[in-house]
Amino acid sequence: EKQYRADLYDIFAAEVDAFVEASVLPPAGDDWGAGAKRWAYLRAMNYGFMGQWLPMWTERGLALNRKSQEWMMSAFEVDPRWTMRKVEMPFEHDGARVPLAGYFISPRDETEAAARPLTLSSAGGLDWTSAGMVPWVMPLVEEGFNVLIYEGPGQGDTLRVHNYAFIPEWDGVMKAVYDFAASSDLPWDRSRGVGHGTASFAGQLGLQACLVAGDDVGVTACYMSPTTASDALPPLPAALLAALMLLGPTHIHELDKEGLRLVVLVQLGEQIRDRRERVHCRGR
Repeated sequence: EKQYRADLYDIFAAEVDAFVEASVLPPAGDDWGAGAKRWAYLRAMNYGFMGQWLPMWTERGLALNRKSQEWMMSAFEVDPRWTMRKVEMPFEHDGARVPLAGYFISPRDETEAAARPLTLSSAGGLDWTSAGMVPWVMPLVEEGFNVLIYEGPGQGDTLRVHNYAFIPEWDGVMKAVYDFAASSDLPWDRSRGVGHGTASFAGQLGLQACLVAGDDVGVTACYMSPTTASDALPPLPAALLAALMLLGPTHIHELDKEGLRLVVLVQLGEQIRDRRERVHCRGR
């Protein structure tokens, strides 16, 4: 059954790839304008991102993921307003080293980019990639922020290419990304605080790290868009669900549903009380 699913997912990835090549990408030697090309590459990026979900561990799934990244970069290459730069950030944990992929989005005008604050955005859970995060972060870019999307342990190429699985110590991941951004030549206003914002599982991790160790990792404001609770957790309001990761994965599994509900309420009040001036939590 496992091999049957892998074969089926491979076929699915191949069909998505063929459709994009035949019907979405600009044809060679075309006279399309920059706007039309950008839109076509963004559509191709999204098809590739969605198409790699099911077959993400197969060879064709991995190939489609790489193409999705290439189409993402192509969209920004023809974009007259925004630019994207790919970077690699060193990360070490428990003696193991791995490069974290990052994608920095900013205005093409370097002077304008250098005057903007920076927001870090982590690439969701294991099924997400940086390409999938682009539609989530572009409203931030359009509102005046530069954004650095990063793929931490258990995400994107860190998992798919380097086989580096998730770790719960996300404050260390955030610090590595922040330290790289602060010491790099990426243009952003270093006199202003750095934010962290993302959706889904990584948003919960970022919020936890910000509340627990925000000063230590250089991040001064956080937001997240929480996902729906799984069957393993009680149905909670969005604002309360946003606080689940404050407890850490170990504590969550040790508590029963009623205990979890009560402890989250208590912990949320205690953690936010002394940081409410600089931490922002927003439900979707």
